[in-house]
Amino acid sequence: MPLNNRSVNMPARWAVVWRSNGRWIEKEVDDDFGEAQRLFGLLIRAGREPQIRSLNVAFPPPKRLTEHKRYKIVNGKKTVRVVNRMETLNRKGWWWCPYCVRLRKFVRDPDKYRTVFLCPLCGVSSMDGSVKRYNPFALVIEVRRRTRVSTRRRSVRRRS
Repeated sequence: MPLNNRSVNMPARWAVVWRSNGRWIEKEVDDDFGEAQRLFGLLIRAGREPQIRSLNVAFPPPKRLTEHKRYKIVNGKKTVRVVNRMETLNRKGWWWCPYCVRLRKFVRDPDKYRTVFLCPLCGVSSMDGSVKRYNPFALVIEVRRRTRVSTRRRSVRRRS
């Protein structure tokens, strides 16, 4: 997976996260990805379900999700159409978490006044710039939220 521009200036810091006795335990290993993989392997052998996540660098989704090729035969000719599968996955609740480097079922924030979705593991919200960049539905939510706020302001001004 290619690194983004930010990672050239700042090395990725890693953490291994696993659940023990009903609570999350996080072990930071700084920029030593080999150590993170070693700890991951030890926890797998111990019967845990660990996950590796980045603490400071956002990673893009794989091309198989963003540039999915669909083939169709029309009048005997094979045509190729490139589709962004992230849109349909986002609408079903599956979002790309750029820090966990995987698709996750984001949960809705219990706050009633704004529509915000959170990663269940690392807690990054749909308001984060990297999440907005890689998930097309995050931009749709942002536009809806901004238009509602501007409509409320106009209606309040008219009443005055």
